[in-house]
Amino acid sequence: MRRSAGSILATVCLFVPLAANAQIYVCKDAGGRTLTSDRPIPECANRAVKELDRSGLVRREIAAPLTAQQKRERELEEDRQRSDAAAKEEQRLYDRALMTRYRNETDIANARQRALDLLGDQMRIDTTTLTRESKELKTAQANAVPGAKKTASLAERRLEDATRTVESRLNSIEQRTAEIGRTNARFDQALARFRELIATTGGASNQTRR
Repeated sequence: MRRSAGSILATVCLFVPLAANAQIYVCKDAGGRTLTSDRPIPECANRAVKELDRSGLVRREIAAPLTAQQKRERELEEDRQRSDAAAKEEQRLYDRALMTRYRNETDIANARQRALDLLGDQMRIDTTTLTRESKELKTAQANAVPGAKKTASLAERRLEDATRTVESRLNSIEQRTAEIGRTNARFDQALARFRELIATTGGASNQTRR
């Protein structure tokens, strides 16, 4: 049965766009040969591929899949970028809190002194208590002399208790001394950063605001 001219024309119109939109894949195989095809090329599964239109223009370039080493390097770079972004956000929050809390350098100095005064009070309590506990230790040492078995056992227990108490107190004093150092370092950092922000963000008004 013959088709009408209209039917033939309609059929042609259906296929013309497909031909016009067809693409060509081009790549080089492991041996350096250039391969072309109108469909994806199996030999180029791990190679860079260019997709051309019928006029020979590059429609897109498909990068070669990453090697295991390249994937690892990309993961490390992404981790570094995330770490950098987190550090920047942490710094931004710190800066905002710093400028909100302190109006000027005097505020920072006063806050430092309050923190050190509190630690100083705790240190004085520890030092005073250590003096008393050291006397008790000396007494326990003097009483820990050979004698009756029952008396000697009691004296030894008292000596052990007194020794542990003094050691604990010395450890507490050591920790407070370290905390004083950390507190000074923290406020030194705050003061230095405050000065940087004042100098770089036009925050000079904070210096005079009371």
